[in-house]
Amino acid sequence: CTFIGNSSGDFFGGALRVNYSTLGMSHCLFERNSSNAIVSAQTIATLSECTFIGNSAGEDQGGALYLGDSTLEISRCLFEGNSAANAGAIYFTESNATLSECTFFDNVAEFSGGAIQFGFVTQDETSPNDVILRDCVFARNVAYEGGALYVVPPTDQSTSPLLERCTFDNNIATQSGGAIYNFDGGSPVITDCTFTSN
Repeated sequence: CTFIGNSSGDFFGGALRVNYSTLGMSHCLFERNSSNAIVSAQTIATLSECTFIGNSAGEDQGGALYLGDSTLEISRCLFEGNSAANAGAIYFTESNATLSECTFFDNVAEFSGGAIQFGFVTQDETSPNDVILRDCVFARNVAYEGGALYVVPPTDQSTSPLLERCTFDNNIATQSGGAIYNFDGGSPVITDCTFTSN
């Protein structure tokens, strides 16, 4: 499946908006979509070997994906050249997700989270970590704070993403956190990751 150059005007989900559903997609291309390529609310979604290139959320969050109150598994996907005000590629809110073997190149956020922003995420009952990133690569992503990742918990709670065997290379924050910006109360767990020239 191919989604190129779609827009939803002033609303979210330029290519797809999925609410209260189950979604499975593989080998799909999302390119140059505006108003977020995919918006998911209260949905269980699985994305495998998909490509997201040059999607934009304008002054909103999550150029490629915006996830609210959802559960997501992403494997072997490429996110390249996506942009937004916050979270150039993926924005999580009140959600949990597992990302494995994904690549994030050249994504840009005007403010926070060049590639990903974890905001107000929730913990799955089977895992102490609300977002899990395994064997992912983050390179040349740019933001004001958190060149690759921006971790922000909800008030009086803790956000605990697990980063395992990930690579962070040449990500840039013009203010703070070249690779990762951990906001007050965030508790990322970082294991066997490599950080170079951030």
